[in-house]
Amino acid sequence: MDILKICGIFILSAILSLILRGKNGNISILIGITGIVFAGVYFTDKLSPILDFIRQFENADSTILNIILKVLGIAYLTELCSSICTDTGDSTLSRGIELIGKTEIIIISFPLFEKLVGICTEMIK
Repeated sequence: MDILKICGIFILSAILSLILRGKNGNISILIGITGIVFAGVYFTDKLSPILDFIRQFENADSTILNIILKVLGIAYLTELCSSICTDTGDSTLSRGIELIGKTEIIIISFPLFEKLVGICTEMIK
């Protein structure tokens, strides 16, 4: 089970972080980020079946698919960055990155909103 390996990486990172927190707080944060990176790299191999499934729909309307994938990526990265900022004790930066991420999602998804309004307008006519 891969989740056990990933959880092991996080638990090991947390233990190392706790041990080194008293000696050097900056190292503690870097260990946490390194744990996230290692788990992410390990986990990327597991995404290939999902990406293959998504590629089947590229011919249908790649614009919609690209927007959805970008929005998902922005959401995950924003959450990760926000959590890191919160862990470092800077809640202002955390809220700022969340606001910027949400705004970026609105900007990227606006073409879908325009299509939806166009479809609704055509249906009303």
